[in-house]
Amino acid sequence: MHNIIFAGHDFAAEFDIAPNKDFAIAKFILDEDDDQIPLIEIHVGIAKGNPHLVVAPDYNFQHILKKLEKNAGPGNFTFEFMYGPDDDMDVDDEDDEDDDF
Repeated sequence: MHNIIFAGHDFAAEFDIAPNKDFAIAKFILDEDDDQIPLIEIHVGIAKGNPHLVVAPDYNFQHILKKLEKNAGPGNFTFEFMYGPDDDMDVDDEDDEDDDF
């Protein structure tokens, strides 16, 4: 878990995106990020290592989009809204036989 969290943290920092203010407290449940923790390489980003931003529709995300446009460049990141449990996602369950998974 330690490696996953800090891989995401460090990846976001490459694009000048700071962690949520709650991370200042939450990081204390993790072991210190030092040489005592075995390093496991964690792949972050999507195709070509580009950032993929997923936010709640009511989150103030415009400042993050501006940083991605500046630091990753237009077209070098993807963006989408996540859905909450109360959102109508318009899922079609009738044709499950054709799904490839």
